[in-house]
Amino acid sequence: MNKEVSPPTNPMLLIPGSDIHREQVNLLYRALPFSLLAVVINAGILSVIQWSVIDQRIITAWLSAIILVSLYRGFTYLRFHKSGISTPAVRENFFMSGTLISSVIWGAGSYLLFPENNIAHQAFLAFVMAGMCAGAITNLSFIRKYIFIFLTFLLVPLIIRFANDASELSAAMAFMIGLFYVLVSISGQRIYESTLQNITMRLEAVERERLLDSYHQKQQFHVQRTPLGYIEWDKAFNVVRWNPSAEKIFGFSQSQALGKNAFDLIIPESEREHVANIWQELCEHKGGMRSSNKNKTRTGDIIYCEWHNTPLLNEGDEIVGVASLVEDITARKDAEINIIKAKETAELASQAKSQFLSRMSHELRTPLNAIHGFSQLLEGNTENLEPEQKECISHVLKASNHLLHLVDEVLDIVSVENNELKFNIQDLPVKALISNCIRLVTMLAEKNHVIIDRLIDEEVWVRADEPRLQQVIINLLRNAIIYNKPGGHVTISFSISLDQRIRVSITDTGLGIRDKDQVVLFEPFPRTIITDKSIEGKGLGLSISKKLVEAMDGLIGVDSSYNIGSTFWIELPRGRPLD
Repeated sequence: MNKEVSPPTNPMLLIPGSDIHREQVNLLYRALPFSLLAVVINAGILSVIQWSVIDQRIITAWLSAIILVSLYRGFTYLRFHKSGISTPAVRENFFMSGTLISSVIWGAGSYLLFPENNIAHQAFLAFVMAGMCAGAITNLSFIRKYIFIFLTFLLVPLIIRFANDASELSAAMAFMIGLFYVLVSISGQRIYESTLQNITMRLEAVERERLLDSYHQKQQFHVQRTPLGYIEWDKAFNVVRWNPSAEKIFGFSQSQALGKNAFDLIIPESEREHVANIWQELCEHKGGMRSSNKNKTRTGDIIYCEWHNTPLLNEGDEIVGVASLVEDITARKDAEINIIKAKETAELASQAKSQFLSRMSHELRTPLNAIHGFSQLLEGNTENLEPEQKECISHVLKASNHLLHLVDEVLDIVSVENNELKFNIQDLPVKALISNCIRLVTMLAEKNHVIIDRLIDEEVWVRADEPRLQQVIINLLRNAIIYNKPGGHVTISFSISLDQRIRVSITDTGLGIRDKDQVVLFEPFPRTIITDKSIEGKGLGLSISKKLVEAMDGLIGVDSSYNIGSTFWIELPRGRPLD
């Protein structure tokens, strides 16, 4: 069945149509007892008055039908009233059937109880029917269709009877009853609209009250269960609300805290001025929404707390208090302090290490230069020496040369870590730079029987410091040659990534590097991963290369398969060709 409901008057709060319909049906049944009593009384009076002018059998039958229908409707009312389990749709169906039957019987009365040629009794019949219609618009207006059903069944037969009478008075009565039908219909429509609006407003008020109660319950639940302390202050900074989490944080029970001033309760002497400034900013709408400060607990311990404050305003936008959420951040604050101390300690240790390495390198250079110099002099005057003596001088010269290179690389690391190296970043031609690097390692490649292949045909440009980039590429080329196999190949190529960076790759066919060793490859002194101890190296070249590339806003990495070979690559920003 279609339910005649209109949308609520307030679009911000939509009331379901089913709720409005249920309320409409409830109002229909609420007015039913009085309506049935009025129906029986009016029917009885009409029967008595018309008894002398209408066939008594017709009156008896008509009155009996009215009484039976009224009893049926009364029984239905009692049934639904006691059970209270029927749906609005079921209850309305019963009401509609009773209304239709009653309307038909009253309509039949308008026709059957109409006396011929007796204007007084005709007028009385019209008066009774008009009274029934007037009562109907108040009792049936809760659902619009019942008004028109009842009015139509009662008044149309009466209009027909008057219209069929040939007298002018009857014609006037028919017109008046027709006009009455229109006016009562309009009144019924207005009563319906007013009733529907009242129902909607009352349901909205009930719904608002329910939502408000639900909001307060949820708010109270969150306030009581939140792990954050919730405190409300009045304008004088006195506690007016104190939840269980605030009790845990500060140690004061609710009864101990309520009414106490914050400065007397939880603000230590050292924080009074700071907190007073925050409170003043809050009261003047100038800030103070978030703050952190030291607080004291009931036992006198000092804790760090973070506060989130919200001014509470009245209807005139005047501050009447403040609501605060508070969190104990003592552990986090202590951890931050410990991290800062550890960072400072590490920085001091790093500075001490760098200073030590720098001083030691400089101190070692003087005696090493002497050893290296005298070794070179001895090597040039070996005509009168035995072969074993010549070999010893060669070992001394080789060892001193190795140590000098080691000192230089240690100084390079110290310089990079201390940001002492100066970089001149500019646009460089990759092809020309690599050609120059290959010339510098050609003799080493020939000595180790390694072939260098260059797969760079076109010129591209990269942004970098020329001496430092050349140092990195030469180091990678030397490693690719030294750690290669006799007759092996070293291949140099480049590519351009999607983010416009130049990648230079140096691939060898050497020993390769195990996955577990690649993790420490770019750390200082990682030579424990090299199984061939006859290969010379200081274990610092890759570490220095990594620091130099990263200082030029680049990346360095390796892709390697054990016993197959390795590809070392560097990525740097792409440059522009020079004009």
